[in-house]
Formats: sequence, structure tokens, C-alpha cells
Amino acid sequence: MTVTSYQIHSPRLPSMLIAVASDLHGCPHKDAVDALQQARPDLILIPGDLMEDKMLADPSSSGYAFLRECVSIAPTFYSLGNHEIGCYHKGNPWRHPTPIPLSDQAREEIARTGAVLLDNDEVTWNGVRICGLTSGINGKENKADAEVLARFAKGDAPRILLCHHPEYFYPDIAKTDIELTLCGHAHGGQWCFFGRGVYSPGQGIFPKYTAGVLDGRCVISRGLGNHTRIPRICNPCELLLISLNQKAEENQV
Repeated sequence: MTVTSYQIHSPRLPSMLIAVASDLHGCPHKDAVDALQQARPDLILIPGDLMEDKMLADPSSSGYAFLRECVSIAPTFYSLGNHEIGCYHKGNPWRHPTPIPLSDQAREEIARTGAVLLDNDEVTWNGVRICGLTSGINGKENKADAEVLARFAKGDAPRILLCHHPEYFYPDIAKTDIELTLCGHAHGGQWCFFGRGVYSPGQGIFPKYTAGVLDGRCVISRGLGNHTRIPRICNPCELLLISLNQKAEENQV
């Protein structure tokens, strides 16, 4: 696992250190917790695919353990990716799954960890509005919830959006003035050659948006875990540390 640091200029968001822990998929997490304890971020944000849908029914799941570890370090906010809602191909790319709402049991178990679940809703923390835009995969469609996004884009308070799918940014989120969006899902393209990922669900072969910073205000994580039999190549798992500050820094994809 690597720790990748970014400097983001945001005149409206307060200066702070944010850790982004995306796409753990219930994998072992000791290295990530050790890195979080060393970094001591002000905030830990998890933009989806922390664990698989079946793991949500098991209170002993590694995902819940990770949430408890995170909460012991910093306030932790968690939004839902396609795996939590049961939307993935299971080896069949022609399968078009329908999302399964999170059970009351899973919601209660998440709450018991001390983490805050954001399922197409938002909270305000230290004057910052934080919203979790749940994965929009539904049958053959994969779209951001336009109503949730439009509601969050309004208002005067500074905003941070947890959005599992980076492919939502340019069609939808970039049209708003949301200050910071955090994504995962693409796993860095799984195999990475000459700085370019090979494949990402939702983007296909040679995807454009797998890691780095878009438009100075959207940061994409390569993810913390690997739930497939296909190994990562030249593409280590990644914990992100984002320093928000008032000084402009140039960030490129």
C-alpha cells in the first residue's frame, strides 16, 4: 500500500487534513490503519465499497472493524458504492443488477461503530456540508441521483461530496460549484502501464478517470483493496491524504 498526498487549494473550505479510504472491499486493513494513526487526519472520508453487500449482515466483518478503527482516529463519514448495494457483475458483464436497499440491521451496525452513514443525504460538520451520493447503478443505467446532487449544490456553506463513481464528475458534478468531490471505484485501472489504467467498470478499456485530481476539485483514489482474482500490476493499493489550504497549488491528473 502507498500513501498519496495532494495539496488542494480551496478558498471556501477550512484548512485541514482529510484522509480518503476508498474501496477496501473488506480486505485486511492493518497497513491503512497504521498509516491513518501516523497521519492523524482531521477527517476520514470513505466514498464507497468499504465492504461487500453480504458482509454488511455480519457484525464481525472486517469493514465494521475498519470503521471502528477510523472513528478512534478522527470523525468518519461513509457513503455507499455499488458493492454495498449489491450491484456488480459477479463475472458476468452482461448482467444488469438492481440495487438492494441497505437493511435496518446494517444501518444500526454502522451507527454502532460511531461512523456516520451518508446514503444520498448530508450532514454539517464544523461548518462544512458533507454529502454521500450513493452509487446510481440500477439495471442498465448508472447515473448520479440528479435530485440529491441539485439539492446539495445549493446553499452558501462549503461542501464536500463523496461520490463513488468518478465518471459522474464531468457530465454532472463539474456543472456545479461544489468545492471538493472524492471518488473511488476505478481501482486505478487495475493494471497501470505508462501512467494509464487498463480497465475500469463504468469506463471500459483504457479509462480516463482512474486516479489523481480533476479540475482542481475532484480527487480519485486507486482504492485500498483488491476483491478480484486479477492482481494489480504497477498499481498498488492507495490511501489518500488531502491537505486543504488557502495557497493555490497546481494539480494534474
